Amino acid sequence: MTSRRKLCPVLLSAILLAPARPQTPPDRVTLHEVKLLGAESLSPAEQGFVQQAVQGRLCGRKTVQLCIAQAVTNALQQEGYARAKAKTEDLEFPNRERPQDAVATVSVVPGKTYRVKELRFTGITALSSRDLKRLPQVEAGKPFNVEQVTELVGALRSAYGGKGYREAAIVPELFLDDAAQTVIVTVHVQEGAPPAKKP
Repeated sequence: MTSRRKLCPVLLSAILLAPARPQTPPDRVTLHEVKLLGAESLSPAEQGFVQQAVQGRLCGRKTVQLCIAQAVTNALQQEGYARAKAKTEDLEFPNRERPQDAVATVSVVPGKTYRVKELRFTGITALSSRDLKRLPQVEAGKPFNVEQVTELVGALRSAYGGKGYREAAIVPELFLDDAAQTVIVTVHVQEGAPPAKKP
């Protein structure tokens, strides 16, 4: 039986690569290092990508465990693990000189990798096929990457804004076929009121 489930993409914060890091606010935590539990099925390259993607992540102290788990989940979804799950198990602050730097232990259940089966749009009337081809592509047959969906939605929102549709609502929806390990990406658009015509 085919199982379908909608996932909400999680935006990934910018990766901080500069050697000199700014001072972390007292109500924030900087993720300095993450230790992955249950990641044996991931290749060294995939584990390295997750490490790089979440290193430097800023999280509020009150929601730090959830914040870190979401960041790890998002990184795994960029590698095609559409049903990946992560949970922050432990936090340490070993650096006395930088007490906001956290070392997190995170358990992961990557699951299977998925490929894009199809990209669909609904509700689009104000954009032409040429406009859609200019957008970032989510290509059929390629590994699923949640960040590509996020980029597509952002570019689509900008395209509507450029045409004067300030109230356009854009919602991505993911349908996962577990048996085939594929994803159908559907982007629903409610264009809202058309721009006022100039006199």
